[in-house]
Amino acid sequence: SNGHTVTKTIDPNTKAELIQPNDPDLPSGNTLGIFSAKVVSDKKIIALVNVEDKLKGSLASWNASPIASNDVLCSVVMREYYKWFTAETVMNAGSTQADVTITYSDGKTRTITVPPLGTFNVIEQAVNGSVLDPNSVLSAKFSSTNPLVVVVQENSTSYSTNPGDYLLAYTCTADMP
Repeated sequence: SNGHTVTKTIDPNTKAELIQPNDPDLPSGNTLGIFSAKVVSDKKIIALVNVEDKLKGSLASWNASPIASNDVLCSVVMREYYKWFTAETVMNAGSTQADVTITYSDGKTRTITVPPLGTFNVIEQAVNGSVLDPNSVLSAKFSSTNPLVVVVQENSTSYSTNPGDYLLAYTCTADMP
């Protein structure tokens, strides 16, 4: 999403790794480290993304979405649910700015704006403007006139008192007609 392009040749049944901190042309840190990437190939490939926070000792992985869709379904989003909350990272796969409407299963809605090929991180905490009720766990639908990809990271605030694995992630599903 920052215009940087990397080209790799991958032999059959092998892999290639792209490590963000090793590439000075990619953003880094909490402020500039959230960005999106589009992987394109003339062959069938599988893409896997890892995220790590060494300070908290957390690591999560998810599969890259094989398709962007105007409607994307996320099965679990949370706000303050037994100290868990979610961060939904929304990628606009289109070439123009996208207004994205989030419709939660409790009927609440929220609209965000995402730049072309950019991302927006929706953090379901009161201090970050979540419209969800405290102790919520429900599903959400992300809709736009532009194609979207959405990834959910489930986070827990328990890591500060009980070290452990408190980061989970999954790729949301395109709503196919």
